[in-house]
Amino acid sequence: MRVPKILIVEDDPAVRDVVKHALSREGMETVAVGDGETTLKRLRGRRSPLTSSFWT
Repeated sequence: MRVPKILIVEDDPAVRDVVKHALSREGMETVAVGDGETTLKRLRGRRSPLTSSFWT
């Protein structure tokens, strides 16, 4: 079975770490970034089966 790889994008370091830890504990491979520019660099040229965004 393939391990899901999840890109976490959150500008609040505390929230980012909690989400990363929770997903990692469930066996998912995680990468966490803190801003949109870094997100775009990480996604460039890659396919993503799921993208979720919260924009305020």
